[in-house]
Amino acid sequence: MDLTRSEIGLAVKDLDAEIAFFEKLGFKACENQAENPAPHRIMTDGRLVLGLYQLEFEAPLAGYYCEDIVWEVQQLRKAGIEVMEFPDASGGLEAAVAQSPSGVPLFLQPGWVFKHPERVKPFSRAGVFGELAIPVADYDAEAEFWIKAGFEYRGGPYTEPERWGILGDPSLSVGIHQTDNYDKPALTFFSMEQKDLLYDLAVDGAEFQWTTLDKDRNIVNGALLTPNGYLVFLFTGDLSDFK
Repeated sequence: MDLTRSEIGLAVKDLDAEIAFFEKLGFKACENQAENPAPHRIMTDGRLVLGLYQLEFEAPLAGYYCEDIVWEVQQLRKAGIEVMEFPDASGGLEAAVAQSPSGVPLFLQPGWVFKHPERVKPFSRAGVFGELAIPVADYDAEAEFWIKAGFEYRGGPYTEPERWGILGDPSLSVGIHQTDNYDKPALTFFSMEQKDLLYDLAVDGAEFQWTTLDKDRNIVNGALLTPNGYLVFLFTGDLSDFK
């Protein structure tokens, strides 16, 4: 795949509310917006590109803008991944999608649809995007899918406190977690200053789904829920390898 041009796509009913939520986290609208007839907004925090679409689809999805979508589809099929194609009016390929065993779509579009912004040092109030955390019932099946799609292990696999591992390509990481602690994929951010970031969010009125505290009763980890029901995990941790 074109490994430098990815986004995480969210299907939303209330687009304005979702935009406002991520703006409070420091996300900004991209200068160029994808060509899409449905109301949408492409946002970024410098590292993560987030697509908010007023459409119905299985989400979150891992989306890629490909220079040669036909070639990418061929590579996925050679790896043994089933791919559904969506032709355009001229007989070309408008989009293609594969689905992981847990139900996360891998969505491909031609590169001309959206001019991807250059990645810069993250500027969000949530920390650095680390992974799309995917809860699964079958770790091995999910990991096999992403490996076939070209992802490689960045951490793990581990067995404690549950089976989990981090896989990624140069632009996106997924965390596979065999857990029943949550039932939908979550956007996950890390910072060694997360305590301060969480404090500032709390002062601004953020309502956390859950928190963990240190010995001094400071919030060091937390979870938010977007207006359209997506989980955002905020963890204290180091991603110093970010470039």
